[in-house]
Amino acid sequence: MDKEHIETLIRRDIKALGCDIWGLELIGSITNPTLRVFIDNDQGITVKDCEKVSKHISKVIEADELYSNSLNF
Repeated sequence: MDKEHIETLIRRDIKALGCDIWGLELIGSITNPTLRVFIDNDQGITVKDCEKVSKHISKVIEADELYSNSLNF
């Protein structure tokens, strides 16, 4: 798993959704990794923002052949 590749995949889209990536963690085991994405914006993050970004990231990651079946959200 390459954290930089994942960040490159999602950064522009998250910006388009009105948020910025504050941090990104890839935790867990090699066989069961979990991606944590921390977001922020000038107005403060709502649960709806988290839901919107999470759903979008899931779609982007699933479309990328390297990670399509290997990450938990």
